[in-house]
Amino acid sequence: MPLAQPCAGGAVTSIRKKVILIITLIVAAISASSMCVGMYFSQLHMVETIEGDMSVVGRIAVKLFATDLRLLKTEADMVAAAALAAALSDAAGGADGQQLPAVLKEQAQRRGYLSLSILDGAGVSAYYGESGLTDSFIEGPYVRRAVIGERVVTTTDFDAEGRLVVRVCVPMGSRVLVAALPGDFLSGVISEFRIWDSGNIFILDGSGAVIAGKDAGLVAERRNFAEVGAGQDAGQNAGREARDMSAFFSGVIEGDAGVGIYEYLGISRVCAYTPVGGSDGWMLCADAPIEESPLSRINYALAISAAVFLALGVIAAFLAGKVIAEPFRRMNEQNIHLAELKEIAEEASQAKSQFLSNMSHEIRTPMNAIIGMTAIAKASGDPEKKEYCLDKIGDASTHLLGVINDILDMSKIEANKFELSFAEFSFEKMLRRAVDVVNFRIGEKRQNFMLHVDSGIPDTLVGDDQRLSQVITNLLSNAVKFTPEDGVIGLRVRLRDRQAGACLIQVEVTDTGIGISDEQMSRLFTSFEQADSGISRKFGGTGLGLAICRQIVEMMGGRIWAESEPGKGSTFAFTIRAECPAAAEPAAEPPSAQPAPDRPGGQAGGGPSGEAAPEDAADDFSAFRVLLAEDVEINREIVLALMEPTSLAIDCAENGAEAVRMFSAAPERYDMVFMDVQMPEMDGYEATRRIRALGAPRAKTVPIVAMTANVFREDIEKCLEAGMDDHVGKPLDLGELMSKLRMYLRPLPDRPAVSTAGR
Repeated sequence: MPLAQPCAGGAVTSIRKKVILIITLIVAAISASSMCVGMYFSQLHMVETIEGDMSVVGRIAVKLFATDLRLLKTEADMVAAAALAAALSDAAGGADGQQLPAVLKEQAQRRGYLSLSILDGAGVSAYYGESGLTDSFIEGPYVRRAVIGERVVTTTDFDAEGRLVVRVCVPMGSRVLVAALPGDFLSGVISEFRIWDSGNIFILDGSGAVIAGKDAGLVAERRNFAEVGAGQDAGQNAGREARDMSAFFSGVIEGDAGVGIYEYLGISRVCAYTPVGGSDGWMLCADAPIEESPLSRINYALAISAAVFLALGVIAAFLAGKVIAEPFRRMNEQNIHLAELKEIAEEASQAKSQFLSNMSHEIRTPMNAIIGMTAIAKASGDPEKKEYCLDKIGDASTHLLGVINDILDMSKIEANKFELSFAEFSFEKMLRRAVDVVNFRIGEKRQNFMLHVDSGIPDTLVGDDQRLSQVITNLLSNAVKFTPEDGVIGLRVRLRDRQAGACLIQVEVTDTGIGISDEQMSRLFTSFEQADSGISRKFGGTGLGLAICRQIVEMMGGRIWAESEPGKGSTFAFTIRAECPAAAEPAAEPPSAQPAPDRPGGQAGGGPSGEAAPEDAADDFSAFRVLLAEDVEINREIVLALMEPTSLAIDCAENGAEAVRMFSAAPERYDMVFMDVQMPEMDGYEATRRIRALGAPRAKTVPIVAMTANVFREDIEKCLEAGMDDHVGKPLDLGELMSKLRMYLRPLPDRPAVSTAGR
């Protein structure tokens, strides 16, 4: 019996070995079969899936790139419009024929152009920067296409100094505007795109040359992938690879979208190519090694899973299954993410395109009126017709200024540079100004205007009265615009709460207009959108006003909302928080409104009621003399014409240095100085500092008021820091100008009139 024990032990050992062997074989078989099956299915559709993924990436990238090209052309259109207006002004004799060079310089510096050139039938008629345009370019196809109305972004080439440039050619009436940008501009547009680990997106021109991409060296030498295999020895592997790559990219630049695989440095790469819309035959290529695809890595995962199966058995199989599934999960998530990016890109592109279309319409419409009415007035000898044209020009100019102000406000909001300026102000006077702005429109449409102001609101508050007035004016203007004739407009202001030196004020604007649906309401306060795109076509507007109002109200510690029903009118309301000075008392009475004729119980415009009754006809400043520092002749003429009825004596200086000399020679001669800011030889800031530094006592006290188109808050603060007392913006508002004169030139009863000699 003892001899049998080793046999038993050996049998147990053998059985154990067999079990281990069988389990090992089973696990090996499962591992091998799983790996084989997995590789089969992954290889079955791997290439098609990878090509599909790259195609999606390429379509998304080309949409974004094409959108940037459209924006580039639209920007050039806006520059062309400004240049055309300046050219017409110069042709009419304005600003001594120097407005066009100034506009080209300002536009080039603001938008980062290397140069701006204007071409006519004789060649370059005006330019800023180094034009660098050769005769072959001027007489070439790009300029000819722009002449017939096409907007062209040219293939990247070299300027006269050997720099890579991108040129944008856009029509400008009978001329062509050519804007030059640095050659790396296109690369910057697509530099943020990344595909897998080392993939890239690049742009080929119609010849196959690289004109934009992450690799600056390829762009600098304009590497031509379609010609890279020329001259290669047919017997060398590198030569065959180069020829195959040349053949591939020769097919790419033929103009159709597609996807394919080629060899480069021994690595298989997949490339999706798509024509760039709006370009000069450019092709966007999304390119990456196949081995970096998540699907390609499945083979590695399968090998690892097989090893785990062999080591850990059934438990490892479960874990291996998870490992196998993980690449598919990541691929699915990536596809979902790409689809989301595509949708976001399409929505952004649509919103930007719609916004640019609205802006183009809003800017071109008043520009067309200004240019057209100017031409009509010049051609007419009828004084009444000229007066009619001037009225229309004034209306269009005011509308254009409003559009520009909206765009500037929104650009500051988007750049997080929109700020408020807080100071003490009269709530009643602010409200009067807001009502006066829309008062004549209410009268024109014969609408009833109802006004109620809570008597508990203090007359003096601390806040930004200009921005608050802007919100109220915008809401009232919208109410008037969307309310038919004989409708009712209401403005109600009430004190919601007052405690700890602060007031919560609620403003409501109601109307009996067209109303707004719930679906439209969700987009009301969104940037670049209106409640309905048809509204902009019927009523006009930039779609920015309510978004700007929301920003202002929220910065004032309040909120804005709307309540409406289609066909039954709307109510727009907002709240703000404002500090109440300790000595502030409630307003004596609300802004008054005149009753409408033949309208019992109603009130209508026809409610002007500014800070004081109009005094233009009674203002007599014949006892005073001012110094006007202004380098633009037409601006001097405007001031002289506006001030002529007041009998104010005005001496003119054409730059800051001349203004300092004239004031130094006779400090007591001047009661006030109007100072432009941007002038040749010496600007207004330096001129003001030098006047203040003169030894004469009058130099320290004479009122100096900035008269400039720089109207941002930081511009006003810069004027005050230089020593100026006040600021009026251009375009000049006669009411504001008269207000400054009344503020700083208080007539003395016994003061004799100033001699007009030398005026």
